[in-house]
Amino acid sequence: MELRGQRFLGKCICFLSATLLGGMFAFADEAATLSGKASVIDGDNLKVGVAPVRLHGIDAPETGQLCERPDLPSWRCDEAAANRLVELAEGRFTICSILEVDRYGRLIATCEVKGIQLGPTLVKEGLAWAFTKYSQDYVPFEQAARRSGLGIWQNGAEPQTPADYRADRWARAAAASPVKDAQSKAISPETESVSIMPLGRSTIREQRSTKPQGKNGFAMRPRLQVKGGALQGQGSCFQMALSAHSRRQHFV
Repeated sequence: MELRGQRFLGKCICFLSATLLGGMFAFADEAATLSGKASVIDGDNLKVGVAPVRLHGIDAPETGQLCERPDLPSWRCDEAAANRLVELAEGRFTICSILEVDRYGRLIATCEVKGIQLGPTLVKEGLAWAFTKYSQDYVPFEQAARRSGLGIWQNGAEPQTPADYRADRWARAAAASPVKDAQSKAISPETESVSIMPLGRSTIREQRSTKPQGKNGFAMRPRLQVKGGALQGQGSCFQMALSAHSRRQHFV
C-alpha cells in the first residue's frame, strides 16, 4: 500500500507540475519557446519560472573554479560570470527558444532579455567559452574576446576549461571514494552515452541511462519526440509539460 501511495503521489506531483509549466510554453513552426522571470543559478544555468534552463552553446566557469592568468593572481572567474548573468537576467522577463532537453532534464535553449542574447554576450565579454563540443555558433565571439584579452583571456591567459575542471573534479571524487572500482563504474557527466535521433527538422537527444529505475516509481527516462509538427514528450514532468502544451492549439 505504501508503494502504491508513493507512486500515486508521484503521478499527482508530475501532473500538477506539467499543468503549471504548460502555461509558460508556446509552440510555433516546430520551435518551443519559454518565457517568464529568470533566476540565475550560475554562469550558464538559470531558471525561467520554475523550469531549469542550460544556455545553449556556452560553457561558463564552474562554481568554485579559479582562472589563472600570467603575472597576476588567479581570480574568481566563476563569480564574475555568474554576477554578469545576474546583471543581465535576474528577476527580468526572459524569453528562451528551446532546442532540446538534456540528460539532466534541463531545457537547452537560447535566451534573451529585452533583445540581449545571454549566451553570446557572456562569450563576447570573455566570461564563457564557446562550447564547441555541442555547437560552433559562438566560436567567432570567443576568438574576438581572446584577441581583445577580455575576461578569462586577459594577459594572454589560457585557463583550464570548465570541461577539464569537471573531469578533474570527477576523477578526484572517484579516487577518494571508499568503494573499490568506483572510478571504473562511474559514468562521467561528460561521457554518459547519448544517442542522437534526427526527427524531421529537429534533432533530439535520448538518454541511454545505466542508472536503475527507483523503486518508488518516480525515476523516468526523459524521451522527446516530434509528431505532426508538435513537440511531444514522456518520461519526466518537463517533457509532460511540453507534451501537454503541444496539444493546446493556442499561444500564451
